[in-house]
Formats: sequence, structure tokens, C-alpha cells
Amino acid sequence: MIKRLLPIVVALGFALVAAGMAKVWLEQQRAALQKQYEERAAQYGKPVDVIVASRNLPEQHVLAPEDLALLAVPEKLVQPTATSRPEQLLGMATLAPLARGEQVQRNKVVPPEQVAKGPKTVASKLSDVTPSGKRAVTIEADPITGVGGFVRPGDRVDLLWTFDIRGAAAAGRGNEPVTMSLFQDVEVLAVDTQMLGQAAPDAAQAAGAAAPAAPRSKFTVTLALTPQETALLLYARTQGLVQMSLRAEDDEGRRVAVIPADKSSLMKAVYGEDVTAVPQAASPHAVEVFKGLERDVVSVQE
Repeated sequence: MIKRLLPIVVALGFALVAAGMAKVWLEQQRAALQKQYEERAAQYGKPVDVIVASRNLPEQHVLAPEDLALLAVPEKLVQPTATSRPEQLLGMATLAPLARGEQVQRNKVVPPEQVAKGPKTVASKLSDVTPSGKRAVTIEADPITGVGGFVRPGDRVDLLWTFDIRGAAAAGRGNEPVTMSLFQDVEVLAVDTQMLGQAAPDAAQAAGAAAPAAPRSKFTVTLALTPQETALLLYARTQGLVQMSLRAEDDEGRRVAVIPADKSSLMKAVYGEDVTAVPQAASPHAVEVFKGLERDVVSVQE
């Protein structure tokens, strides 16, 4: 009898040991996930429920319940005028297209009757579409610095700054330009006099045109920046060239680390090493030479 029960007892023992090990492993995984959650919460803030677009929505679309969804977003990534209360958005019309998953901001929607009056009544003032805590600042652009003139109100751009390093010429190395990422994910509020939510003045003519119009040689772009960013941008414009790069619609809120580009970093990126570096001459060595009772010191190059 005992011999018959022995295998069963051993099997139960192994099962209990396996269950204990599995429980310990699960506890370790749970503790690791909790630690990761706490680290991210400390970095970006705890998740907050905000309303986002459940699908891609066109401009001047009247929001319905099926257009909205709740999404947990880290507190530091919540847009200034985002909301978790659907009653603040339902029945309102969008001032600009919304991408799926994009936070629906209260300053980007208006009552539908304002849209019905015509595109120019959607936003009567630039301050109506300027996010809370931001400032509207205008810079001049051309087809090169302004992405070929394809930047439109509601787009988001990165600003790149190219300037000469001070002191390089004085050190005998000539001008050493460098390009760095100045600001990322900047909202475009207006292009020339076309504000966010307004149709372009020549939209009707452009719709029936046989060929696209040539890009303008100069135009203005109005951006939404914090007061500190505004001061830095205006200073950067006086010291070098500021150029825009256009972001994809679904790339809002994402920031990446960009290494400043100069001759050295370019060569390293292309060739894997800095081929522009000037090899340093070997330092001479002092050698003592004795001729009879006379002592002399001679410099010898390697």
C-alpha cells in the first residue's frame, strides 16, 4: 500500500514545490512592475484620464459620443486645455482635424452655429486659439526654412538652429557652424493671416486651379511657445538661421534626443570616426649627449 502511495506523495511534493516557486516568481514580477510604474510616475506623473479622439476626425466635425474615448495619460503629458468631462465637448465642432488618440482640447472646439456662419467666424481672434500658458510669436520663413511652404495652421513642427560657434575663428580654426534641435513639437497657430480653424483666403480659387501655385518667397509663421521659449527663439534668430521641420500627424507629443550636428559628428555618423581631426605631432624628447667631458641636450622627434 505504501509503495503504491509513494509516487503520488512524491508527485504532490514536486507540485507543491513548483507552485511555491511559481508564486515567488510572480511576486518578483509584480514587484518589478510596481517599481517600474513608480519610477515612471515619478518622472512623468501619475496617469490621468483625458478625452481623446476615438478615430480620425475632420475639421468642423460635430462631436458625438462615438467620437470620444477616455485614455490614461501621464500627468506631465496632459495638454493644457484637455478635459475628462465629455459634456464639455459633446455637440461642439472641431477647429482642426483630429488624429485618432489625439487629446481633444477645449480651445480647439466651438459651438456648431459658429461654424455655420462661415469659416472666418470660427476663430475671430488669435488669442482664441492660443493655448493657455503659451504665447503667440511670429517668425519669417521662406520655402527652404518653411518646409517648402507646406506648413499649415494646426501642424506641429520642430525648430532647428544653425549658428557659428563663437571663438572658433579667434582660435585659428575658421568658422565652425553647428545645428541643434532648439524646440520640438511646436504648434503652428497661423500662417500669414490664416489662423487655426480658418479656411485659406484663396481656398476657393485653389480648389479650381489647374496647377498648384508657386511657393511664396517669404511668408510668416505664428507659433505657440512658452514665454521662456519665446525669448530664446527671438535671440536665436539674431544669432543664426532658424529652420522648421514638419512632424507627422500621429507624432504629436513625442520628443527625441538629437545630437548637435557639426563637422565632427557628421563624419562620425557617416564613417564611424572623425576623419577631420588633425593628427597631433609627436612631442620631442630631450636626449643628453656627452662628448668627452662636454654635456649637451638634443631634442629628438619621434
